[in-house]
Amino acid sequence: MEKLDVKHYLDIYTIRKEMQEEGITNPSKEIKKFTKDFVENYKICH
Repeated sequence: MEKLDVKHYLDIYTIRKEMQEEGITNPSKEIKKFTKDFVENYKICH
């Protein structure tokens, strides 16, 4: 099994954020905010 690290989750949440922005998925406002904040904050780290 692959090592699950921050980059792995950053890639997943980046895809989720793009899907939300394109209207493919429509989660609650809280989830959208979490996804956006997660991606923006962790892109700075990597």
